[in-house]
Amino acid sequence: MIRKLGVTALVAGLVMAAPVAAQQGGGMRMGGMGGAPSMEVLKKELALTSEQEPKVQKILDAFAADTKEYRDALMENMQMVRDGVVTREAVQADNTAAMGKIRERTARLNEELKVVLTVEQYTRYEAFLEAQRSRMRGQRPPPIR
Repeated sequence: MIRKLGVTALVAGLVMAAPVAAQQGGGMRMGGMGGAPSMEVLKKELALTSEQEPKVQKILDAFAADTKEYRDALMENMQMVRDGVVTREAVQADNTAAMGKIRERTARLNEELKVVLTVEQYTRYEAFLEAQRSRMRGQRPPPIR
């Protein structure tokens, strides 16, 4: 259970950082369970066309807006735990629910990207996400083709 809480906290932190990094043009390279890769990373990794860029940006912006409430709740809960106001166990149910909503929205993000990207680009996107998941688990990622 403690390990699950630690993983939830880690994912929550990454989820909250991704949209901020995307807005700042930063190099947040997280993907998968809740963090969307930044536009800069997608442009580089997928060689987006000038026609695709505004469409992808719109999808990323909508994702950030749709998940803001849940990311904010996770951040607030983490701060309360750090401040000693509540225990991790006390906020676990709320965090689990918020992460579930973010995962649902992430699945929709991926489906929306699938419509905009070519088959080859989407295959590379999936490989990119898997490489990120592997890094998060401390494994050596498979090469992105």
